[in-house]
Amino acid sequence: MQPKDDLVKGACSGNLRLVLSALRQGANPNARYQGRTVLLWAVQEQHLNVVKALVRAGVSLEAKDNLGFTAVDQAVGEGSFEIVEFLLKSGAKVNGHTANGSPLHTACAWRRLKIARLLLQNGADPNVLDKDGRKPIDFIKRLRNASDKTLKRILIQKKLIKSQSDTTRS
Repeated sequence: MQPKDDLVKGACSGNLRLVLSALRQGANPNARYQGRTVLLWAVQEQHLNVVKALVRAGVSLEAKDNLGFTAVDQAVGEGSFEIVEFLLKSGAKVNGHTANGSPLHTACAWRRLKIARLLLQNGADPNVLDKDGRKPIDFIKRLRNASDKTLKRILIQKKLIKSQSDTTRS
């Protein structure tokens, strides 16, 4: 097998030894397979050990797949708190624009309360607009359950805090 093939197979299956071997043999950590980077495949399959190896190898954290998703957005959609946290600590943009608008849009759409809090703690903008002019709060359902109510409350609080700090700087 070629190093790229091993890298793809290892990223998709979570085989860290195969990934490390492929990288030692010169495989590009930014390699793509079926329109996605190997990082996005590892994130989708929630292989944190492989994600860490790819980051150590210098993978681009902002590369998008053919649909416009980044690794952070994919991790949010999968509900993988640990991967989102690791990617943010590794330098991924918390406000990067993706096919869904931003990772915070995705967190709200999928009711990922814990991840939304993490994104906000790391500087996610609650007022960022997607391509259709919607804010993350617009993705919250009509207060059907406790998660929706809590998510809406923390977004409104963060928005008010941000507005107050913007006013004091002026």
